[in-house]
Amino acid sequence: MDMMRCTQGLAALLEKYGVQTPPDLELRCEEGAFYLLAHGVSTPLLPWRQERRLQEMRELKNSGRAGMPCVLRAGRVVEKGRPLAQELLRELDLCEWLMGERAFRVYAAACGAAANVIVTLEGGAVCTLEVAAALQPGQPPLDRHEINTRRGVISDRVVDTQVPQASVYLFTSERQSYTDLDFELFGLAGEEVSAVRDAFAVLRDGLQQEYARRRAALDTLVRAVRDSAAQDVCITL
Repeated sequence: MDMMRCTQGLAALLEKYGVQTPPDLELRCEEGAFYLLAHGVSTPLLPWRQERRLQEMRELKNSGRAGMPCVLRAGRVVEKGRPLAQELLRELDLCEWLMGERAFRVYAAACGAAANVIVTLEGGAVCTLEVAAALQPGQPPLDRHEINTRRGVISDRVVDTQVPQASVYLFTSERQSYTDLDFELFGLAGEEVSAVRDAFAVLRDGLQQEYARRRAALDTLVRAVRDSAAQDVCITL
């Protein structure tokens, strides 16, 4: 992660759109989690909410065109050594954010660098989350999200796609690929783009306190998942 370039990209966006730039502006990445430092306060970010594919999923689900949602299925695999707790936090937040409901009950099973979680939401829908840190170093994360409804399936990937495709491939002595995701943030990787966009939204809309409260709620949810896996019991929240 090139956090200096991310901070520069954020500063450029703030200037372009007339949002006041804090003198101590900085983006940080600690153990896979992104933080915005501004006005002496460190705010935990939720960058996955800025990914267009997930925003489109949420919009389609909320429109009602796909019918009543019944099940959310999510899987995410990242490289070895990344904290599993941070990946669980990501998927748990997406579970509630995409479905628009709070978690009511969790049951989890974990072994080493892998975990399976079943989340029952307040409205009765069920979310199944599979998370693992098993890829070789340097490999980009692999993930997929599907919402099964009474009329069909909402997915953030093309049907039967397992590995996300890049925009451009270069085959020389070794394969290289390139994908630009944002017309204003050229050269940044996917997670970096999402972090910059999320930090921009926080500063533009004054979401520091809201994000801090959300992170505290997610930390509680992650602890419930850990307790469930350790005790082999369902945890009601």
